[in-house]
Amino acid sequence: MSQSKTDFARIQSVLESMYEIESYVRDASHEDFLNNSMMRIATVKQLEIIGAITEQVSDRLKDDYPQIHWEAIERLHKVLVHEYLGINYELVWVTANREIPVLKKQFELILSQIG
Repeated sequence: MSQSKTDFARIQSVLESMYEIESYVRDASHEDFLNNSMMRIATVKQLEIIGAITEQVSDRLKDDYPQIHWEAIERLHKVLVHEYLGINYELVWVTANREIPVLKKQFELILSQIG
């Protein structure tokens, strides 16, 4: 599979995780999120998936879209994977509600441009 097809598949997978996160928190309040361990853990898992996939995106594609903070996404992944007892669910909530909608639009644009 060519690199562009591989990146296309990766961006699609990132978007699927973003759509999942949005479905988890769409009708949830901040309090609902903090009190629902299944919602919190599912959101964390999708963020981990996003980070793991973005680590595999080609440097060429990353260079073509410098407006995306690739390193920040990858750092969040490492923190979530390795900080089992110290996950900051406030950060997860903010990421899910503020960052994911913005990133989703950026990734949808990438998908439309490389597709």
